Amino acid sequence: MSAEALRPTTDLDYPFPTPPLPGDVLQIANGVHWLRMPLPGRLDHVNLWLLEADDGWTIVDCGLNNEATDGIWRGLFQGMLADRPIRSIILTHSHVDHIGYLGHLAERTGAPITMTIAEYLSGSARIFEPSERMERQAVYTMSRCGCPPDLIEAMVSRRREVRGSYSGIPPYYIRAVAGQTIVAGGRRWEIHTFGGHSPEMLCLYDPTERLLIAGDQVLSQITPSINIFPAEPWGDPLSAFYESFPRLEAFPDDTFVLPSHGRPFYGLHTRIRQVREHHQARLAKILSFVEGGATPYEVALKTFARAMAEQVARQALAETLAHLHYLENQGAITATIDDAGVIRYSPAARHT
Repeated sequence: MSAEALRPTTDLDYPFPTPPLPGDVLQIANGVHWLRMPLPGRLDHVNLWLLEADDGWTIVDCGLNNEATDGIWRGLFQGMLADRPIRSIILTHSHVDHIGYLGHLAERTGAPITMTIAEYLSGSARIFEPSERMERQAVYTMSRCGCPPDLIEAMVSRRREVRGSYSGIPPYYIRAVAGQTIVAGGRRWEIHTFGGHSPEMLCLYDPTERLLIAGDQVLSQITPSINIFPAEPWGDPLSAFYESFPRLEAFPDDTFVLPSHGRPFYGLHTRIRQVREHHQARLAKILSFVEGGATPYEVALKTFARAMAEQVARQALAETLAHLHYLENQGAITATIDDAGVIRYSPAARHT
C-alpha cells in the first residue's frame, strides 16, 4: 500500500460505516459476506469476501500466514463454514496479505484455486525462487538507486521476513482470463484484469447488481502502491495503472465497490478522479525534486521522509522509482549513470 497514512474520504458513500471486527462476518449483499483479517502495521486489515451458494462457498483472498489469521479461519470452519464445502478459492493477486495463508487453506479445503497467470507465476516466484537470487535482485535495484549499504541490508532483510509469511501455493490452478465469466456464490461474475499495483490484478464484476470486487485496484481511503518490483528494475507500472482508469470509469458510477482495504463504497468515478489527481500531484512534486540531478534514493527521502525511516522504506523507494520511470518515459526527465553505477535524474531540456 501507499506509504502514506490512512485518510478518510468523505465524498464517497459508505453504506456500511462500521466494518466487521476481525473474525466477524457481515453480509453486505445477497450471498456476499465481508470478512476482515488483521494485518500488522499502519495498514491494519485486509478485506476478504465469502460468496455463498446453496451448494457451498467461494473464498476470495486468504489473508496473511500468521497465528491471528489461522485462528480466525479455524473459528469460521467450526462455525458458518461448517455446513457446506468450499467450492473454490479465488485470488485477486499474489501479494502476501492476499495469498499468504493460501497453502494452508487449499490443503484444508481441497478446493481449486483460480487466479490470473501473471499472479500465479509471480506468487510462485516469491515463494520458490532461491533466496540468493531474490537478494541479488534487491541489492542490484537498490544499489542503482544510490541507497547506502545499511539501508540495502535492511531492505534485503525485510524481504526475507515477508517471504516467510507465505504458506505455499498449490502446484496447479485454474487460469482466470479477462473477458471470461465465472460462477461463484450463485452469481455470474465477469473477469476483468488490470495492471499497476500488481501485474494482472483480478477483479470480479456482477453486471446485474453492479457489484465490483476490486482487489487493490480501487481503494476507498488510500491509494494502492505502484511499485517497481526488484526483478523488473526498468518497469513502468504507473503507465499500466493510468491505463486502468478509463476502463474502470466504464463501469456505472453507481457500482458498489468492494475494495481489499477500507470500506465498501459508492462513488467509483469520483474515486478514480481523486486517484488520478493524487498521482498528478505526486509526479509534479517528484519532478521538482530532480532539479540539479538526484538519485532515486534522494528523491524518496524528500517524497516519503517518514516512510523512509520506517520498515516501509523499500515500498517508498519502489514507489518513487515507479514515478521517476513514468516521468522518464513521458520525456519529462532524463537519466544518467554515474561512475558508481548509480542513476541520476534531471529535468529534460524542455522542462528546465
